[in-house]
Amino acid sequence: MTQPNTSTSPELEPVLILAELRTLASAEWQGELSLVPLRANARRQDHDYRRAFIVVRGGAPLAHLTVGRRETLHALWQKTDAFHGAYPELAARPFFHKQSQQRGYLAREFISGHTLAEGIIHGKFTPEKAHTIAQETLTQMRKSAAPSSVEAAQAEAAAVLAKTASLPELTAIDRAFLTDLITPLVTTGIAATTPKLFWTNGDFTPHNLVVADTTHPRLIDYEFVSQTHFPDDEWRWNTFGGTAQIPQLSIAPPPWLEIFFWCRQLLLSDATIKHGETAADTEHAFEEITALLRKDMTSWTNSLFLRRLSPSGPLEKELARLTTVEAALSEKLSRTLTARSWRYTAWLRAIRRLLNRLS
Repeated sequence: MTQPNTSTSPELEPVLILAELRTLASAEWQGELSLVPLRANARRQDHDYRRAFIVVRGGAPLAHLTVGRRETLHALWQKTDAFHGAYPELAARPFFHKQSQQRGYLAREFISGHTLAEGIIHGKFTPEKAHTIAQETLTQMRKSAAPSSVEAAQAEAAAVLAKTASLPELTAIDRAFLTDLITPLVTTGIAATTPKLFWTNGDFTPHNLVVADTTHPRLIDYEFVSQTHFPDDEWRWNTFGGTAQIPQLSIAPPPWLEIFFWCRQLLLSDATIKHGETAADTEHAFEEITALLRKDMTSWTNSLFLRRLSPSGPLEKELARLTTVEAALSEKLSRTLTARSWRYTAWLRAIRRLLNRLS
């Protein structure tokens, strides 16, 4: 299949894209159009051939346009359309998905306004107001919940964890760790829940929640849209929110669920970030997973080896005992050294101990 031409100069590329767009778009798009390029993420795998623009007509934004590989944008079109169908008042309206010989084109409604992150940083919203907006948006998203089953939720989790275990950065021990410890832990956790199926944009952060100038908040970015038993919206907001001014959402997922979220995050990084640049993401995820495992006592009880690494294992207990003894000895030594009689009798006690050893 022909790939997009990446040798075009940056100045000429919007002109060629605009020429193709005029041919592909419907009659209502004809007229004086211009493209305003948006900054791309240099870490993305598709950085060299994916572009995003604001389509402008008569000085006013007409649409948000994404240009890239045909097959990738077809999947993005399906997600955009599905998310808008689930939340027509919250999501951007999809306009069209077209294909040329070289590229795919996806046009959707352009949502004007400020992201919640920008609003907080520039003083347009107080942290309390931002928190209210985020919670109201989540409440609206939760209205799409549909009853499901434990078996369906476990099947989704098993598929995610199996894909995670197949990531090339992991060793055989890492895969065994995911398969033999994490999967049963998550499976057991799900069994204690009442599963529901939700639609989520998959990247609920203050940077993707836009507060329009005249209407209610809107969500953008539909690349990770899915229907899932495990919406990670609050966790993602708190984990990837960005700055200290952005308020945290009050949720404390159980360790098994947060571990699952980190495993799924590894898959998202592998799918979008350039190969060779995901090592830091993987290291960080496994640090978080390990810390969470140490909080989850039930995951250690059946293993003679892991029990010795757990917070309540023999090693931890011995360290705690030694710490207590050290504190007591330090206090006693301090009292002894400050006593007046110690200066006169210390040398006699030393001689007595030496004689006792020799006898």
